[in-house]
Amino acid sequence: MASGFLKLDYDFLNAFLIWSWILSYLCFDDNRSKIWQLTGSLAACLFVGTWAGSPFFFFFATAYGVVLWLSDSEDADKLLEYTSVTLLIGGMVNLIMISPEKLNGRFFAFLSYSYFQATCVVLGGLVCLMLKEFRARKISRWTGMAGLLFLSLMLLVVFRGQMTESTGFLFQGDPIHKTISELASPLSFKAILQSNANLRELLKWFGWSIVLFPLFAFLPWTWCDRSKSRFLRFWLTLMLVLTFYQIRYIRWLVVGEGLYYGITCYLLWTMIVGQFKNRASGYVRAVAIIVPLMILQSMHNFHWSTSFATIDKPLVELYTWIRRNTPETSGYFDEKKPEYGILSFWDEGNHIAFYARRPAVVNNAMWGYKTMADIFSAKTEDAARQLCQKYGVRYIVMNTFKERGDGSYTFWNTYKNMPEVPEYSYVTAGIVEDPDYKKTFFFWLLDNLALGTRALFDPAAHFRLVYASDSPDDVRPPWLLYENVAGARVSVQADPSSVVQISIELTIGKSKYLFKKSQNTDENGLADLVVPYSTSHKGGRIQTEPYYKVSFYKDSVFTKAMLQVAEVDVLAGNDVGMRLELLKSSD
Repeated sequence: MASGFLKLDYDFLNAFLIWSWILSYLCFDDNRSKIWQLTGSLAACLFVGTWAGSPFFFFFATAYGVVLWLSDSEDADKLLEYTSVTLLIGGMVNLIMISPEKLNGRFFAFLSYSYFQATCVVLGGLVCLMLKEFRARKISRWTGMAGLLFLSLMLLVVFRGQMTESTGFLFQGDPIHKTISELASPLSFKAILQSNANLRELLKWFGWSIVLFPLFAFLPWTWCDRSKSRFLRFWLTLMLVLTFYQIRYIRWLVVGEGLYYGITCYLLWTMIVGQFKNRASGYVRAVAIIVPLMILQSMHNFHWSTSFATIDKPLVELYTWIRRNTPETSGYFDEKKPEYGILSFWDEGNHIAFYARRPAVVNNAMWGYKTMADIFSAKTEDAARQLCQKYGVRYIVMNTFKERGDGSYTFWNTYKNMPEVPEYSYVTAGIVEDPDYKKTFFFWLLDNLALGTRALFDPAAHFRLVYASDSPDDVRPPWLLYENVAGARVSVQADPSSVVQISIELTIGKSKYLFKKSQNTDENGLADLVVPYSTSHKGGRIQTEPYYKVSFYKDSVFTKAMLQVAEVDVLAGNDVGMRLELLKSSD
């Protein structure tokens, strides 16, 4: 996912701005130079404009100032001065620079850039400024606490909905949040006791040195100024604790993880040297202990850095195929509205937009979630087709191996009556679960490949497979790509109240399937079938026979015919019934 700022990696940019703000304070702590207030203000300004969740970070910055004020710490003045200046400047610049006409009426949206983020940051700056003035004028803490309580209540009243949504993400308040892997914790003592798999997961993220976290958190840092050590320890400990709670906050750490490793190893080094200081060759023994541990950590870091940012080969092939075989769209090569979009499960949208270079209908920020839920929960093909046409969905990517949890599928039904807004809405009331969720469009595509009958779904008229990932003979392809097409019409004149049947054999990957559908003729003997596949097609590991087989009764005679359907007929919805080539008639 690319950021609008200089096209830098989004997560890197967020972490860079977080640590720019933190390190600017450490430099400001030395001499209170205005230049470091300026760099901190610039970092705060860009951070508010970059990440919609920035108020969460600045909440902790404000909370740290409140704690120092309550404890009457000697470095409270410096911290409150720096925090108040940087937050007020950063927030006010964003309030001034926001273009109201670009907010589409969502002036205080929680999940997108709006007045909400900037207002919260300004309020944090005002709190720190108020506490700084209270401290300078020696106003009692009770008065200050009353002011804090008033501001907190005002924030909760004015932004009640946004506060509810923020706690929903933090505490996984609805069924969808519970299915998001990055909101899960890598640390579970129960799981560690029952199985070492969870412990391996923890070590995968942090390496062996994470077991020394208590050493880092509680041993004194004698090598560092107390004010700086307290500030740095607060942020590093907070980030690690948040990461233990939800792995997504590892994005905050970045260089902080390196600081953690360095500080922890130094604390361990001083402890080891202390044990051997009265012995001959004590430093040699200490080095013999610490160096292997550092090498182990370095080996883990190398493995993590070289393997984490890769995507699987089937995904590389899928995105490459999409990029080469689907029409280019606006939005990448010009500023116009894209001609179509690709639907997927929400957590695959960013990859489609970035690697396949095609518009994603729903993305990893959960924008478009209602669109996804409405389409996937449709109970008939016609309903799904109408929604796809409405939202410009031409292709659908299906992942066949990832389990999402029943709570996610049953929850989709709730969104049918919700407002049509792009961002995800946190739902706490009015949840309407669907016990028949396996009778939906999603599972028809997933399990039946849109070829068979399921609940109210017949073999497809408008959705066809155009790509299947490589897989062994007895394994379903891990990735499937469907296309939404008009479908070729096959009008057949036969005996009234008789059955017209059409079929074609498909090869999907290494397996063969029969696409077959039938229709009863009306009182005039007319049947009008729609088929989504062209004949003699080969591509994307999907292959069709050279012709359709058609059978029906005409004048009480059983008749067989074959039919060739061109790609242009399928895309344009042409009637190809006149091209039937009769093969054989029999009584």
